[in-house]
Amino acid sequence: MVIELTNLGHLALYLSSLSPFAFPIIHVLAPSGRNAAYDPQNGHRGQGCFPRPDGSSAFTGNRRPLSKWADCIRISPALPLCLFGAVCLLPALSVAAAHAESTNTPVLTTPAPGSVLAGSSVTFTWTTDAWASTYELFLGTVVKTDNLGAYPVSPSPNSSVSVSVTGLPVNGAPIYAILSWTSSGVKHYKNYTYTAATKSSTPTLSINASSISFGQVTLNDPSTQSLTLTSTGTASVTLDSATASGAGFSVRGISFPKTLSPGQSAALDVEFDPATAGSATGKLVIASNSSSGSSATIALSGTGAAASGYQVNLTWDAPGSTQIAGYHIYRAVNGDSSYQELNSSLDTSTSYVDATVKVSTTYDYYVEAVTTSGVSSAPSAVLSIVVP
Repeated sequence: MVIELTNLGHLALYLSSLSPFAFPIIHVLAPSGRNAAYDPQNGHRGQGCFPRPDGSSAFTGNRRPLSKWADCIRISPALPLCLFGAVCLLPALSVAAAHAESTNTPVLTTPAPGSVLAGSSVTFTWTTDAWASTYELFLGTVVKTDNLGAYPVSPSPNSSVSVSVTGLPVNGAPIYAILSWTSSGVKHYKNYTYTAATKSSTPTLSINASSISFGQVTLNDPSTQSLTLTSTGTASVTLDSATASGAGFSVRGISFPKTLSPGQSAALDVEFDPATAGSATGKLVIASNSSSGSSATIALSGTGAAASGYQVNLTWDAPGSTQIAGYHIYRAVNGDSSYQELNSSLDTSTSYVDATVKVSTTYDYYVEAVTTSGVSSAPSAVLSIVVP
């Protein structure tokens, strides 16, 4: 005789022999509608006959699952089914739903498999199935390892699970994940590969002043001050341009574009050369790729002053035995330690005329000698001159 069993559901079935008689299963119909034949003499045959989902062929006692893909089985003990070819004894048969073979496979949904992780802290999310009781997420920098941590959870069936992980590397290297779940004592695994985030590189420009005041400057006698531009970020900063506006203001000292590596600095000279008497204002705009802004604005101010009509005539004695190439002359307003060099090139004589002095001002002067080998002497004594 032929007994045909059909598994119409989506869960696996267990068939149990409740009798000492043999019960050969000849045909099993899979949900796909294909017949899966079984030959009691030669074992499994026919299209649709596959091993158990866990890969094994043996079973314990008299229980063996019939999967939805029509696992072909035979229930022992192997005793005759029919006697004398006429009377067939039919053993009792028990059919029960099995939980071990749920078709809802949990899948990591966040982050998207194969994606680049957002940073060192990431939340992994998946939805549980109806039957698995425990889950565990393993993370490692090598395939099938958990050197980045193991995270066991026991969620409710058909629920969303989120596992927050911190301390992940930020180096752009692969990170391997394994999602494991246990269903009816059977462990299942699914592997994933991600790419670690990389450290963000940020170009940042820092400027040592937000404004420059030149004070009173004699007409046609330019005054110069310097700004220090420093790359303080984790990536190189590119200086695209520096533009000064306002009567008498200009910049020099840097050729654009200029790239500053992290920690590197450059000096930008700002000059005020008034052509008319009176106060003047302007601004300096520095354009770059800095993360603090694509442009930085420095306020500029100064006052042009007409020449006083006075001049200071300086003379000094040359050193006795040293070969002298020339002299540098320096001046500062009395009480100010910032001296300005008056001559842009060496003065070869032992005198100098300063025609840029202002009335009611006291000036301090000193001179340095420069040898023919380019060595500067120590400063002379300071001479103070009062302009009435």
